Amino acid sequence: MAKRDLTKEQLSDSYSMACLRLHNYITEFYEDLHDEDGGPCINPGIVANMITVARVIINHELDLIKELRTNTSRPTMISQNRRKYSSATGRVAEVRFIRAAEKLGFQVTKGSRKDDMHLHIDYWLAHSGNSTWGVDVKGNNLPDEIWCEFKNVAGNPGWMYGGAKIIAFDMPEEGGFSVVDREDLRDYCESTVEDVFVSNKRDAYKKKYTRKDRADVITKLNLLDIKLLDSYRVWDYSKEF
Repeated sequence: MAKRDLTKEQLSDSYSMACLRLHNYITEFYEDLHDEDGGPCINPGIVANMITVARVIINHELDLIKELRTNTSRPTMISQNRRKYSSATGRVAEVRFIRAAEKLGFQVTKGSRKDDMHLHIDYWLAHSGNSTWGVDVKGNNLPDEIWCEFKNVAGNPGWMYGGAKIIAFDMPEEGGFSVVDREDLRDYCESTVEDVFVSNKRDAYKKKYTRKDRADVITKLNLLDIKLLDSYRVWDYSKEF
């Protein structure tokens, strides 16, 4: 497919988002280098691990800026740095989600370990004192690789059958979280995913796959599939710092 240059306004906006994400992450990185009482981390192993993750995230944003000028309309060509970024940012995604939800006026409460294990709920949201509803935050996503779970590793109902009201996929390409109603996503998977098992995860797009030595049943969608859902919306990253 032919290359399609961004307009100057789109390019500037994209630069701005990447730089804001860098700024916000560096702020979070500084906070993580200290404990709750403000004392600096003195464990060299922990600091080294944090630096490794930081390099992946920072390099991703810098590579994104570099690649923006030669942007193409092929949404599924994902760089190696983007894939490394996905696997490194689970905790960062949760921090970003809290900030994005609070920006929208929600009161955010961390779910208990029991909520996480049995209900697949990471956070509870409330708005203006109304009843709470659960959110399952998914931090390791790629535009061409969004895994949905029919059954978990123990063979029990997966998170698509959990107690969360919404699923929030961290998606830097959208500038925030791609949010859908869990039941909407479940119904889509039940109606479009073939009841066919494949042995290689590369072939698992809208087919079922079980990982080695596990009892899970998962399938792979992409961002374009998620966008088809009536409940799809984007919760922008918070730009406040």
